[in-house]
Amino acid sequence: MILPNNAEITGIKVKLSEIEKKFSDIWKNTTGDGRDKAVVKASTLNLIITINDKNQYLNTLNLIPEVTFHNPCRIIMILINPELDTERITSYISAFCQPPRQDGVQLCSELITLETGNAGINHLPGILLPLLLPDLPVFLWSPNNLFLNNFKSQDFHKNIERVILYSPETIDSIDELYKMAGYVINASETSKISDMTWARLTGWREAVARFFDFQEREQYLNNISKISIEHFSKAVSTHAYLMAGWIASRLDWTPVNSPDNKRHHFIFTGPSGNQIDLFIKKAPSDKNDQCLSKVEIQSLVQNRIITFSAVQAKNNIIKTIIKDQNSEPVYNYIQNAQPDNARLLCYELDFIKKDTIYIEAVEKIWQIFNENKRETVEIY
Repeated sequence: MILPNNAEITGIKVKLSEIEKKFSDIWKNTTGDGRDKAVVKASTLNLIITINDKNQYLNTLNLIPEVTFHNPCRIIMILINPELDTERITSYISAFCQPPRQDGVQLCSELITLETGNAGINHLPGILLPLLLPDLPVFLWSPNNLFLNNFKSQDFHKNIERVILYSPETIDSIDELYKMAGYVINASETSKISDMTWARLTGWREAVARFFDFQEREQYLNNISKISIEHFSKAVSTHAYLMAGWIASRLDWTPVNSPDNKRHHFIFTGPSGNQIDLFIKKAPSDKNDQCLSKVEIQSLVQNRIITFSAVQAKNNIIKTIIKDQNSEPVYNYIQNAQPDNARLLCYELDFIKKDTIYIEAVEKIWQIFNENKRETVEIY
């Protein structure tokens, strides 16, 4: 069930001070005299969503039925409309209901939409707090990383159990990626941060980790000499650099320099003092909607070169190849599931803990670009 539309915003326009009363009236009217309990309001968490684009708002609405099916919740959608030159906040309410169960019970979730202009951003923390359902965890989903640039109130951050980013898969420049890494690091000091773009690398991280699952292959980790990460994007690939940051952070590599002015070649030293060359390249073909094309790792042990490769194949499959000059290649195949945004968000809502591995990967990206020069990066 979706209550009637008002212009382009889903729901009934109400005063901020009357939101709870209007919801109470809706549920009272829906259940009649109280004996009919077929419709039940259900909430296991609060979900705040920040958006600054009307098209993204409409796309996000399409995700809500799936999200509320797995995680009944109160959703507070914040639309910061760049077309509005006002600090006034307009509120709308609506409800999303699942199909009736076999026992006739129909579970419903509440949606509050708050629309304002850029001038109204600073008023949002004080308005949001009374709208949160008490004694339930609070998640904030920022599908365009709007959280990193706004919501400056540290007091409100304390009410958020987890912030879910969705970093752009490509960024215009290395400088922008460096800045974003700094913002994430600073934000992680007050909030538990995760990233859906990072989550889409799960299959690739599994593929690379499996290379070294066997004890006899552990010796290759300390003797890696070269890594190449290929991506399909024409711009700066967030996936490629997150992958590089993850590998470098897991193996405790220290960035030394980048001899390539375009930042496609990076040099590290490993814990044993060995040099590692890391290359980030564009794949020969861009006719693919996957994030990465290939990850290749070379290790030199006793004058033998062992090559580990993970290659994007068809049907969301990653093909892995181990080549040793003294033996036949070994092949394996890993399913690289790519759930839609609704399902991916549901996975993120199942966890409250801080994603420390993600943060450490981002910190390594920042170190790579910073090249050991400690600079202050502030969230603006």
